[in-house]
Amino acid sequence: HNSKQVSDSLRYYLSREWKKWNPDEKVDFTPSTMPLVKCKVPEQDNHCDCGVFLIQYATCFLQECLTFKLNGNTIKPQSAGRRNSGWQWTEVNPRWFDEEAVPALRLHIREQITEFATNLE
Repeated sequence: HNSKQVSDSLRYYLSREWKKWNPDEKVDFTPSTMPLVKCKVPEQDNHCDCGVFLIQYATCFLQECLTFKLNGNTIKPQSAGRRNSGWQWTEVNPRWFDEEAVPALRLHIREQITEFATNLE
């Protein structure tokens, strides 16, 4: 994918969403306030697990790396204190992709879909 196009689209989307939900508060989603960081991430060795890898990466990133505000209070995920444990922002924390993580997530997604489909019947 074209990284610049993706980051520009993401910034545009976030700007629109922010304005919709926070019309009285201005936040700039620009390259200087939200820079593009290209990370080396594990890649699947098949043609079907791309989405699973993306979900695993996004979940771990959100749990470990972000600080956000909710009703004026700063919120940090429980594991945020570990974020400076020797790994660089340009690579994925090795703990995020152990041998069990992706197959376990694939199984969890399958179970969730099956349960959802069963409840629809």
